[in-house]
Amino acid sequence: MGSDDLHHKRKRRGAANLSRKLGNRKPYAKILIVCEGSKTEPLYFKELIRHHKLASANVVVDQNVETCPLKLFRHAKKIAKEHIKIGMPFDQVYCVFDKDSHVHYEEAKRSIASMANKTTVYKAITSVPSFEYWLLLHFKNTTKPFDRAGKKSPADVVLSELKSEYIGYSKAKKNVYSELIDKLDEAIKNAELSRKSALELGTDNPSTEVDGLVIALRELNN
Repeated sequence: MGSDDLHHKRKRRGAANLSRKLGNRKPYAKILIVCEGSKTEPLYFKELIRHHKLASANVVVDQNVETCPLKLFRHAKKIAKEHIKIGMPFDQVYCVFDKDSHVHYEEAKRSIASMANKTTVYKAITSVPSFEYWLLLHFKNTTKPFDRAGKKSPADVVLSELKSEYIGYSKAKKNVYSELIDKLDEAIKNAELSRKSALELGTDNPSTEVDGLVIALRELNN
């Protein structure tokens, strides 16, 4: 067999592989979720995807190592561009990050908001002070501000309060979504109430946007 025949054979095989991948995609939007850190949030969203049987070709969770919100946004754009090049662009890109003590938090939010009119929709999914506040809302509705306490950052304070409610919780804990699913509707209601309270008080502490992403993902298969 000549080199030209081998080239065409490989090309046909590559096209077939791509066709199979595309064929496995469900007819809903292709979504990229880029999370701050590599444990809590990625584990949570990957479990949500498995629980609701979402196609992994459609909903991609990046196990990112960036903690700076601005670097996280740039990382998300890089991944999105790579997928455009291979002809499999994302329809929506969610950047999940905390406020805590991050210097570039507001800049990252502005940068993401500036992408509103692009073909790919970018959205910041923020939590103030941290993702653990979203988990805490599964147990109670609290709108008290979380501030630094001695050597503890605001995020550390939330974490301590969550651990008092959710025995055995840790940053690397698995099965968080399934263990708390019976409390999910209550958490969604509490998140809405906390944003309303924060708006009325002219603050964002505490608040979270995670419920919006959770609702969007749950509804993909409906």
